[in-house]
Amino acid sequence: MPTRKKIKSIFFIEDSITGRSITREAFKRIEEKTDSTLVITYISTGREFIKRIQKERAPPDMILMDYHLPVLDASDIFEILSKDESWSRIRKIPTIVFTSIPKFPEYVLLEKYNINASIEKPISTKELEGLLKCLIRIWLIK
Repeated sequence: MPTRKKIKSIFFIEDSITGRSITREAFKRIEEKTDSTLVITYISTGREFIKRIQKERAPPDMILMDYHLPVLDASDIFEILSKDESWSRIRKIPTIVFTSIPKFPEYVLLEKYNINASIEKPISTKELEGLLKCLIRIWLIK
């Protein structure tokens, strides 16, 4: 009897169309190699993310977010959310912030907002796919 694929949801917050396109392809290839169905919700602004995460009845299994977004960056977003009644639920979601800043002071986000990791953005598509595969395996496919 074939096993059913586990459904795992990911909120991917990225304002770059190119970044979303590259990750869409990477997620497809990762999904083909796992026993999980990845449901990716692409969000392009911090404000849209805040609205979605606050009203979401079933929160995502993981949040992957670009640090630099228009209007609100990741620090701003988590500062707003940390004051919201939904924070106790949101802070339990594995969250990884990507940044293009070398040697980004990740401890600020990690400690203050319970972010699981801050990772410098990979340069190549192959590096991105490898990184996403590793993150998904660690936090979602146990």
